Amino acid sequence: MLFDVIEATWPPFATENCDGVTLRDGQGGGKRVSAATAPDNTSEAILDLVIERMGVSMDPLFQIADGQKRLDRLLADRGFDVIDPVSIYLANIQRVAEDGPPPVSAFSTWPPLAMQTEVWEAAGVNASRRAVMARVQGPKRALLARTGNAPSGAAFVAIHEDTAMVHALEISAEYRRNSAGRNLMRCAAQWAASEGATQIATLTLKDNVPANALFTSLGMRPVGQYHYRLKHRE
Repeated sequence: MLFDVIEATWPPFATENCDGVTLRDGQGGGKRVSAATAPDNTSEAILDLVIERMGVSMDPLFQIADGQKRLDRLLADRGFDVIDPVSIYLANIQRVAEDGPPPVSAFSTWPPLAMQTEVWEAAGVNASRRAVMARVQGPKRALLARTGNAPSGAAFVAIHEDTAMVHALEISAEYRRNSAGRNLMRCAAQWAASEGATQIATLTLKDNVPANALFTSLGMRPVGQYHYRLKHRE
């Protein structure tokens, strides 16, 4: 379900194995780099130990993969709420790349330019989330979309093995429905194909209707899903 790709292209600051449960230190970079993951057969004793340990410094948070029904139930029984169901999309990279975006409508750089940072900042992709991008060890690029003479969107793409994954795709509000998202995805696919990637993936919240429509229109298909379980400390 591409979780190795997600981890490699959007990595936490540090991880720790606690009796088979992976704890993550995200350094403020969001749920994906901060949530714990656990096998579905994790014992209740270990789960309770991990929850207690996490609760010292944060609201306990778990990422639940599709099919982890037992773990999901155990967390529900302990008062954890479901938040942010996510769909994972995948496609052959040439299908998304096609002939690339129109001239000067999107391009890739590394490190990010000030214009890309401004788009991300306005969308809530703060310095801690951008630090996640900087931690990626493999091939990576920051992407910028332009509409007319103005920056209209930004995204991040990185490659793990033969798969490119797009993260932090954000379009400025005034430029939505103007192909900026499509141009960014085509730019990502074209660059990644030139680096040897054969597949391109991305993910989005299930209730993000525009993003789901965009990825479907590009020929991408949902291949997996996950959600989080969160318990607020009293």
